[in-house]
Amino acid sequence: MAQKTTALEQALTPFLPGGSVEQVCNLLREYPHDLVITKGRVTKYGDFRYVPGERYKITINHNLNRYAFLITLIHELAHLLCHARHGSKVKPHGVEWKICFQELMRPFLKTSILPLDIEQSLSQYLYDPAASTCSDVELYKALSLYDRKSHEQIVLVEDVLEEQEFLYGKERRHFIRKEKRRTRIRCIEKSTGTEYLFPAIAKVFRLT
Repeated sequence: MAQKTTALEQALTPFLPGGSVEQVCNLLREYPHDLVITKGRVTKYGDFRYVPGERYKITINHNLNRYAFLITLIHELAHLLCHARHGSKVKPHGVEWKICFQELMRPFLKTSILPLDIEQSLSQYLYDPAASTCSDVELYKALSLYDRKSHEQIVLVEDVLEEQEFLYGKERRHFIRKEKRRTRIRCIEKSTGTEYLFPAIAKVFRLT
């Protein structure tokens, strides 16, 4: 048993914030399932699956920063807990899931595990958690700040000044940032002159 314990902590330590590993591993053992750390996916950070007759399964993207990894893991674990309590008759992100997510996430607050900016945004988000952290602009922005340590030029498009240029996507398409229109920002692709409306929280590579 001690060997299993050591293996789980060692496997998750590179992905989780300092001080959270033991607490997370205790939760994972309390709700048995298969946890798979996957390659990065554009459309989702993690997911929860249940097939009748099989074990619960949670997948989490490997390329999330430590704080996004923790919150995503708790998000998906809340789906597991919700299913264990209520079965599949409740909405995926309904009241029952919200209660489970709040129950699992709140013990990580006021513990010095999370930076103050993330903790403040997460505390607000927990009043009425949504299907995705990306849908909460303040929490998404706070988490995104800790992605930038990999490259300081990776920013949100709303952080780019008007008329400043940036690259977007794997193809490194070249854009010029224009004015903000409510929640979206008008941008012009430099090679074609085509106009696009970017979500303010889209991640881009700012050119100096």
